Amino acid sequence: TGCTEDLILVYPTWWFNFPAALKGWVDRVFLPHVAFRLPGKHGVHGEVAATGLEPLLTNIERVGVVTTYGASRLVVTAAGDNGRRMISNGLRPLFASNCVVM
Repeated sequence: TGCTEDLILVYPTWWFNFPAALKGWVDRVFLPHVAFRLPGKHGVHGEVAATGLEPLLTNIERVGVVTTYGASRLVVTAAGDNGRRMISNGLRPLFASNCVVM
């Protein structure tokens, strides 16, 4: 179909999260009616994620993440590993239901 099945994100972790430029890109790219559809008066036509959104980027089946940390795994885990949580809980529901984050 010509659509990609993979999304790869490579970024440094700053202050336990995405750099602001990457967060801005995410905000500009993953838009309503492009990445997801909100339930409304006409209802949702397709599959609904646990978030209540209808995912529209169902061609994406794998998300690869490469990042650097300036702290140990213990410190990152204690801080909540926000970058990984945002990808897993915020972006992953916009993709195919069988999408895996690597």
